[in-house]
Amino acid sequence: MSDVAIAGMSIFLVVFLFIMGFVFYFLPTIIAILRKHNTMGVFLVNFFARWVVIGWIIALVMACTSKPQPPQTIIINNGNDKNE
Repeated sequence: MSDVAIAGMSIFLVVFLFIMGFVFYFLPTIIAILRKHNTMGVFLVNFFARWVVIGWIIALVMACTSKPQPPQTIIINNGNDKNE
């Protein structure tokens, strides 16, 4: 192989690894965006706690937890309907 081909492959490898690292690093934020769930909170934890592995794990857990359900109204009918 020529030196030009090796240099081209090296540049491709560096760019590919950089992109994959970027995607992996922001994986919690990407998941939160796709799930439309607490996107800003996950991004802030992911961005500011990036140097701590536990911060990345917390952001991942935040992104993957289920969405809180809205409060439900329960109507109980005791059979005391006066219209009957």
